[in-house]
Formats: sequence, structure tokens, C-alpha cells
Amino acid sequence: ALLEVRHQGDVAYVSGGVGEGEREALRAQADRFNLRMELAAKNGEYISNANVSVRNRSGEEVLNVVPEGPLLYAKLPAGSYTISADYAGKTQQKRVTLGAASSQKVGFYW
Repeated sequence: ALLEVRHQGDVAYVSGGVGEGEREALRAQADRFNLRMELAAKNGEYISNANVSVRNRSGEEVLNVVPEGPLLYAKLPAGSYTISADYAGKTQQKRVTLGAASSQKVGFYW
């Protein structure tokens, strides 16, 4: 079963990954999304209650979500983005550049 794809503005996204069934359902949809994020503790345990914010090059927030699991996939227009992920009061930032036909994986580990 595919997980529900949601939208914020022009951004389509899906999240989940709690349990092997959900992880497999997400992997089945992965090629539809050009940004794939994983959220986990440094000991390997998955995290599902981090706040994730994605801003475009001009600083406009294009996605703000608390994923429903450790995996968050999003479909964004080609361009440069700053991703902030906050968990337990600790924020990490990463920058990505996405092409029209390429995808990128980003991991956040606390």
C-alpha cells in the first residue's frame, strides 16, 4: 500500500517509515521524489518527531513538517535549498542543490 502524498503549496511530500511495511511502501514511491531525508539517532534508532523546514535560495520556506516517521521524501523544483531539522532542541542544517532529473539523499543524525 502506498502512503498518502500530501502537499504544501507546490511541494509534494510523503513521510513515514515506522515498521518495515511502511519503509517498503516509501521505497516503492522513492523515484517520484527528488529529496529523500532520513532522521535517526546516532545509535541507529529512527526518529519520527523532528521538525523539518526547507527554504529556497531566497529564504522563503517551501516546506515545514513534522514527519510521521523517520523518512521524509519531497518533490521540489530544481534549485538550491537549506534544510533545517530540529530534534530535542538541537538543530542541524544542510544545503542541497536539486536538478530537474536528479535526486539527493540527506541524513540527519542526533
